[in-house]
Amino acid sequence: GLSPRELQVLRLVAEGKTSKEIAVMLDLGLQTVRSYRKTMMKKLNVNNVAGLTQLALAAGVTQFGAVAAVAAGAHAEEDDDEADGE
Repeated sequence: GLSPRELQVLRLVAEGKTSKEIAVMLDLGLQTVRSYRKTMMKKLNVNNVAGLTQLALAAGVTQFGAVAAVAAGAHAEEDDDEADGE
């Protein structure tokens, strides 16, 4: 299963927060947040942040509706593109 901190990060990812936003909100380093995301993807057997978002919604980790889920997944994928440029 996921640790309490991983669940906290997962909830914020599912709400459409970028890694940078999550790092600031939780007072973590950016690489730490990215590491949590990668670890969660391995644990949950998903290949992208959109998959994390879908699982979070299905598990009731966040209260967002279906339309917000699609938007959050697209926003989270944009964050991945930004990360590659750093």
